[in-house]
Amino acid sequence: TGINAEYMGFFRFQVYYKQCKHPQARNFAKLYLVIAVAALGCWLIDFFFCDALYTNLPVNPQGHAWWHLLMAIGAYIGPVFIIYVRSKQKGYHPVIRHVPFIGLPYISTRGFQV
Repeated sequence: TGINAEYMGFFRFQVYYKQCKHPQARNFAKLYLVIAVAALGCWLIDFFFCDALYTNLPVNPQGHAWWHLLMAIGAYIGPVFIIYVRSKQKGYHPVIRHVPFIGLPYISTRGFQV
């Protein structure tokens, strides 16, 4: 089921984090977890307290929209970390690069390590 797959994914993520020694790649893993927890918090607050928030605040905080935005960012950052670790495991020499002017991280490989 989906829950079992999530537990397996979380276990694998922990294993990859322990294997990874590159500080910037490890920071991507930490950022992914912070984003996922923040997104979950936005969704839970919106789900359980939407009536109270919408009636007592002058503006709609759009918790569900924030969840979508944060999960979209996390859906990019998490795989960047996984790709770095898997490239290292497969014998490639991964390098973390950033898209010019945007700063978006990506992984570049320079072939097999000798």
